[in-house]
Formats: sequence, C-alpha cells, structure tokens
Amino acid sequence: AQKAKVVEEASKVAEKPPFRVARVRAYLRTREPKWTSTQINAAWKAMSVDEKRRVNRWANRAHYRAQVLAGARKRHTYTGGSFVRYLNSRRADLKKAAPEASNLERIRVAAKEWHAMSAAQKKKFALPKPQAATTPFTSDIAKQLAEKMQQPKRQRKPKQTKKKASTKPTSGKT
Repeated sequence: AQKAKVVEEASKVAEKPPFRVARVRAYLRTREPKWTSTQINAAWKAMSVDEKRRVNRWANRAHYRAQVLAGARKRHTYTGGSFVRYLNSRRADLKKAAPEASNLERIRVAAKEWHAMSAAQKKKFALPKPQAATTPFTSDIAKQLAEKMQQPKRQRKPKQTKKKASTKPTSGKT
C-alpha cells in the first residue's frame, strides 16, 4: 500500500524535459543583447513547455553552428544510406510490377532483395566517405556565439588565504 501511494504521487509530478539552460541563455542573449540575466530568467519562466522545447532546439542548433564556425567541430553532412539509393533506383520498377501495392510493401520487397545481394553488389550504391563541408553557416547568432567561443575565458583571481598565527601557547623559556 505504501509503495502504491509513492508511485501514485510520483506520477502526479510532471516530468521536466532536460534543457541546456546555459545554451538557452547564450542564445537569448544574442537575440536580445540588452536583456539582463533577470529578464532572461523571467522570459524563460513565462514560456510554456512547448515554447521552451522550441527555444531549446534553436539554442542547440545555434550552439552546433557556432562550434563549426569556431573550428571546434566538423559539420555533419548526410548523404543518405546505400539502401536508400538502391530503393530510389528500384522504385519505378517495383511500382510497375505491383501498382496496387502500398509503399510499405514495395519497401519490404526491396529490403528482401537488398538482403539477398552480395557485398560487392551493395558497394555500387555506397558513396565514398564525405569530406568536411567547406560552406560556412551564415547565421548571425551562430557567428556571435562562435566569436565568444574563440575568446579566451576569463581567469579568476586565486583566492588568497591568510596565514593564521599559531595558537600554540608559548612557554616563557627560550
């Protein structure tokens, strides 16, 4: 009974999606440079969960683009899998063979053919590994974040500790 009560109470608590708040703050600060931290926090608290998800997604994209511009990360390029290229080459033939079949059924037939193919036959549809993309992102926000990433971080001053006088009692003999 105790366990059921705990489980019931735990289910009432809304699960909070994980947000990278530091990225969101950096993103919002580039969008609204005159905002203070208090204003950014107030704007964040006023947002609904859907708005927070959307802004978090934008912040993550801007952070990724800034890393690419700063040279800290390579840009990913998706070229599509070899099976996708095989499927696209066979799509018209499969449609002619079975015009009443659904797209899912055609994909299943192509997948069976694909699995029956040898590695040499599959290699025809494979592309060489993509090289790093040379075209930069043009987003102003990403550029601003990249400039901040390239700047050295501020060094904090080391804390100075005061030496305490020894508290041992000294004897009168020397």
